[in-house]
Amino acid sequence: MVKGRWAQGLEPRFFTWIIRDRVAISERPGGFARNHRRVRRQEELIWLDLHGFTRVVSLLESPHNLHAYNEAKLHFEHVPLSRPDEYPERLGNVYVQLDHFISDPKHKILIHHEEFGDRILGLMGGYLLYTGLASSGPEAIQIIETITSRELQSEGREIIAITVDNRLMRDSVRTKFDQRESKAGHQRQARLEVVKKQQRAAEKRAQDEAARKRQATLAAAEIARVAFVAEKKKAAEEKKRIMKIRAEQARKLAIKEAAEAKKIAAREAAEAKKLAARKAAEDKKIAAQKAAEKKKVELAKKKAAEKLAAEKKRESAKKDAERKKLAAQKLREKKQLAAQKKRDLAEKLRAKKAALLAAKKKAALKKKKPAAKKPTKKSAAKKAIKKPVKKTAKKVSAKKTVAKKTVKKAVAKKPAKKTSAKKPASKKVVKKATSKKSPAKKAAKKPARARSAKRR
Repeated sequence: MVKGRWAQGLEPRFFTWIIRDRVAISERPGGFARNHRRVRRQEELIWLDLHGFTRVVSLLESPHNLHAYNEAKLHFEHVPLSRPDEYPERLGNVYVQLDHFISDPKHKILIHHEEFGDRILGLMGGYLLYTGLASSGPEAIQIIETITSRELQSEGREIIAITVDNRLMRDSVRTKFDQRESKAGHQRQARLEVVKKQQRAAEKRAQDEAARKRQATLAAAEIARVAFVAEKKKAAEEKKRIMKIRAEQARKLAIKEAAEAKKIAAREAAEAKKLAARKAAEDKKIAAQKAAEKKKVELAKKKAAEKLAAEKKRESAKKDAERKKLAAQKLREKKQLAAQKKRDLAEKLRAKKAALLAAKKKAALKKKKPAAKKPTKKSAAKKAIKKPVKKTAKKVSAKKTVAKKTVKKAVAKKPAKKTSAKKPASKKVVKKATSKKSPAKKAAKKPARARSAKRR
C-alpha cells in the first residue's frame, strides 16, 4: 500500500476543466521535454487514477512514455496533432476522434500536449465550435481565455480560424452556423447601408458647415485685412518715430563713446609710458646684475685657471724630482752591480791561486817520499804536472759554482743599499782590498818555483 503524500498523488501542472467532470486539459504528465521526470509522472498518474479519470488522450507527434499509462492501468489514445502546415487536413479527423471519446458519458478524459500552450488551447476552442458549444470564433476565443485565464496567441487563433473557414463542424452545427452567418451577413449588409446613409448625411452637413465657415472666414479675413492695413500704417509711423529717437540716441552715444575712447587712449598712453620707464629701469638693473655676474664668473675662472696652472707646475716638479730620483737610484744600482762583479772576480782569482798552491804542495810532498823505482825524469815530471792540474781544475770549477750560488743568493736576499753621495770611498776600499796580497797568491807562486826546479 502507498502511504503518505504518494497515496494522494500530484495534480498535473496547469490542470483545467473544459467541460466540468468530463473533459480536462493539462501539461504532459511528468513535465515537458528536459523537465520531464519519472517520479513526478508516476505521482500525477496516481492522482488521475484517484480522481476517476478513465482515459488519457495524447496529442504528441511521437508515442513517448505511453507504456506508463498501461502500468498505471489507465486507457490511453494517441491522436497526433501534426505540424501547423497540415492543420486544414488533420484537424477534422482530430475533432472526430475527440468527439467519439468524449460522447461516451462513462469516461472522464484528460487531453494533453507537450506543454500547456496555444496548440492545445486553440484545439479545444475549435472543438467547442465543432460541437456547437460556441457559436462563432470570437466566442470560442473568449470562452477559452476566461476558462484558462490566458490570452490566446497567434497559433491558437489560427487553429480556430481554420475550423471556421473550412467549416470543420458537425453537419447540424454546420447548417446552423451557415444560417447564423447568412443572417449575420444580411444584418451586416443592412448595418453597412445605414452606416453609408449616415456617412452621406454627415458629408452633406460637413460640406454645408464648411461653406458657412468659408464665408465667415472670408468676412473675417477682409475685416482683418482692413485692420491690418490700418495697423500697418500706424506701425510704419511708429517705426519712423522710433527710428528718429534711436538715431538721436545713437548720435549721443557715439559722442559719449568717442570722449570715453579719448580718455581711455590717454590713460593707456600714460600707462604705456610708465610701463616703458619701468621696463627700462628693470633692464638696466638686469644688465648691471649680468655684468657683475660675468665679472664674478671671469674672476672665478681666472682663479681656477691659476690654481690649475700652479697644481700642474707642482705636479710637473714632483714628476721631475721622481724621475731624477729614479735615475740616481738606477745609477747607484749599476755601480753596486759593477762593484759586486769586481769582488766576484777577485774571489775567483784568489780561489784559483789557492788551488794552484795546494797542488804545488802535494807535488812537493810526493817528491819527498821514497820511490820503489826510480822513474825517468820525463815521466816523473809529467805525473807531477798532470795530477795537481786535474785536481786544481776540479776544485776551481767547484769553487766557481759555489761562488755563483753565493752571489745569486746575496743578490736575491739583500737589495742594493743606497750608496752615499761620497763615491770615491768605495773605489779606495776596492783598491786596498786588491792591493793586499792574499795568502792564496803567495801559495800559488811556490809551485811555479818548484816546477822550475824540476825542469832544471
